[in-house]
Amino acid sequence: MDAAEFTVGEVAAMTGLSTHTIRAWERRHRAVEPSRTAALQRRYSREDVEFLLRVKHLNRAGGRSIKVAIQEARGNSPIDLPAALATEAPVAYQSASLWRSVADLFPSLIAVLDMQGRIVDCNIAIVRITGRLRNEVQGTRFVDLIDPHDRAKAARVYRRPLRAHPGWELNVKAPGLQGLYSFDCRPIREGDRWLIACIGRDLGNAGREVWPATNGAEAASLPAPV
Repeated sequence: MDAAEFTVGEVAAMTGLSTHTIRAWERRHRAVEPSRTAALQRRYSREDVEFLLRVKHLNRAGGRSIKVAIQEARGNSPIDLPAALATEAPVAYQSASLWRSVADLFPSLIAVLDMQGRIVDCNIAIVRITGRLRNEVQGTRFVDLIDPHDRAKAARVYRRPLRAHPGWELNVKAPGLQGLYSFDCRPIREGDRWLIACIGRDLGNAGREVWPATNGAEAASLPAPV
């Protein structure tokens, strides 16, 4: 099992479950058995998080009871995969669950913005630096994470005409953190709307480029949403 490293609040933000639900599944069904710190605070591993996501999917998308979902997630009974896939489930939930499972593995700051610069979704790294739950970060302004002196520059990320901004250096200023980050920001399309994906690498730590270099030139302007 991976080293236990997440608080119950962080697990709630990563899975979309409430802290009450996580504790109830633990107490009533022994879904997970977190370790405890010297101060008796719960600490969960990545394996615990992945297990809770499987249970949640089986319960909400597959229609299983919590007890059955936990057993199936442990591999103790067969999962009727075609039936589970055929069950009507919110597409947004499935997409968010997959996106977050991947994004939360990386230490970089990862955020998806709308055309008003509001955070549509983010990874656990942003949750940690803000000290807020993921659903509390959603809807807030991206520029609020940035030092006031850099906010005008940060706002250009989502201003029309949309452009790619590779290596966009911005000073992040959040509770308990202040540092220079290199953001790779690219427009992406979801259905009939444009969003902006922003991945920020801490320049205080060595790391590889998030996207291939673009010879120092910004990408051409993209058309307005239709």
